[in-house]
Amino acid sequence: MNRKERRTQEKAARKSGSFDPNKTKGTEVSNFLYAYATGSSDAPSVQPPAPGNTLEMDLEEAGRLANAGQVEDLFLHAQAMISRHDGHGDAHYMAGLAAFHLGRPDDALAHMTAALEGVCQYVDPAMYAAELYLQKDDLEAAERYTRMHLGVHPDEPGSLFRLGYLLQLKEDFTEAITVYEKAREVLPDNADLRVNLGFAYFQSERVDDAISSYETAARLDPNQGQVYLNLGLAYLQQRNMTEANKAYTKAVELMPDNIEAMFGYAKCLRANHDYAKAVDFYARVLEQDSTRVDAHWEMGSALEALGEQDRAIQAYKDCLSLAPEHETAKHLLSAIQGDTQDEAPREYVQGLFDDFADSFDDTLVNQLDYAVPAELRAAIETSAASQLADGGTIGSALDLGCGTGLVGEQIRGLVEMSHGIDLSGKMIELANAKHVYDEIWAVDINEFLEDGDRGLKAYDLVLSGDVFVYMGELDRTFAAASRRLVKGGLFIFTVEDSEVSEIFQVKPSGRFGHGDGYIGSLAGKHGFFQKSAKSLALRKDGDDTVFGRLVVLEKE
Repeated sequence: MNRKERRTQEKAARKSGSFDPNKTKGTEVSNFLYAYATGSSDAPSVQPPAPGNTLEMDLEEAGRLANAGQVEDLFLHAQAMISRHDGHGDAHYMAGLAAFHLGRPDDALAHMTAALEGVCQYVDPAMYAAELYLQKDDLEAAERYTRMHLGVHPDEPGSLFRLGYLLQLKEDFTEAITVYEKAREVLPDNADLRVNLGFAYFQSERVDDAISSYETAARLDPNQGQVYLNLGLAYLQQRNMTEANKAYTKAVELMPDNIEAMFGYAKCLRANHDYAKAVDFYARVLEQDSTRVDAHWEMGSALEALGEQDRAIQAYKDCLSLAPEHETAKHLLSAIQGDTQDEAPREYVQGLFDDFADSFDDTLVNQLDYAVPAELRAAIETSAASQLADGGTIGSALDLGCGTGLVGEQIRGLVEMSHGIDLSGKMIELANAKHVYDEIWAVDINEFLEDGDRGLKAYDLVLSGDVFVYMGELDRTFAAASRRLVKGGLFIFTVEDSEVSEIFQVKPSGRFGHGDGYIGSLAGKHGFFQKSAKSLALRKDGDDTVFGRLVVLEKE
């Protein structure tokens, strides 16, 4: 019996209604992978044979009864064939096929492996053995038999799909991608394959490729919720909150009780300032899993934005009860309670600006009346007027916390060389695209200033616009900045106002304010002369105006 005839036998069984695919599915693999492993059909079936038949006659009888969809009879007939033909591999294959479709995986595996050990005209026992070992979570054996099947049929999509999945489980995503891409050539319109390939791309940090694969899967199967869940996560990785929101909205629509879909959707709602709805979805997440640390603190942040201070405090405390060292929750709780820390946690600042990067320029300039970059330029022009006269320039500038380059754009024509540093990799990507700095580093401000091997040994100008509001204690920063400035160099920066002159303090916003007396004492301590301190409205914060000062210090 050739391969075409065998497929005809298997298809006949599905018509009989005797096969329940859920009965033997076992491991959660894609629908396509399982369907192909089972031949996209059911098993043959048979009547007991007449004695004295040759192997060929018995196989013909097996085919006849398979077409009748009598799987139980096929199993009995195959058992008789095994006895009558000295355990021939073809007979074991027929018995294994029947057992597989009868939901008897152990019998099926025993017969399929016996078929492969003997003389068998079929290669498909390897395919079935691979699927059965996968159901038993014996991944090594499943891979071995899958590769055996592909050794004869290298382009068979079912085994390619299974091999890619097994490699994925082993976290060998590079080879998994190679295998999935080969399967894609055979099955260009299979949505499940595109989802798995997208996952392998994502795990290999090929996020653009992952998104492309997921979007293709969504077009092929627009009702598969997992596609949109994965797509949302990929867009979050890119900090593309607009597209992430679209994907998670669809995921929640298709899988309303899926905890990851709800959590991703809540993150998007919070990023879009729809805090009330975000709180609702965070609450739904916590109903399913009250130990979800990130849901507690993010819910606290949304509640705080709504002005529900007591509930926000409780959410932060719930987070800290589960993760006592959670720096972001500790910082936000301290801010809301007025307990000042030395600085905002690095992970908090980095995450904040990574999330904010794509909309940073538009939000600050067009919505929040952000005045700092232009004010810094004006301060430079005033303080270094003699150097800039008649088209002169300042030799070098270092922008601390350069963000997307808003300050760099303002000072580019005033300096010969400019460098930038920032914690947010996403911000730096956007700044690089503007070509306003000669070089940029993704690094902590103090670490850079204290490392004389990066950048210039000394700069003529050090700037920092709206950055010290996340640093609190500035003694270390002033000391390092002084060492990286030439004599007579300028240190120009902004700070938010503090209610008390001699200290710095954390505000309910999570930012820090610095008093006049505090800045003055640091200036004197680290060799600076204060040339000026100008009060100004830094930006909007909702309906409120944030006030602060622009300070110009000169290195003595």
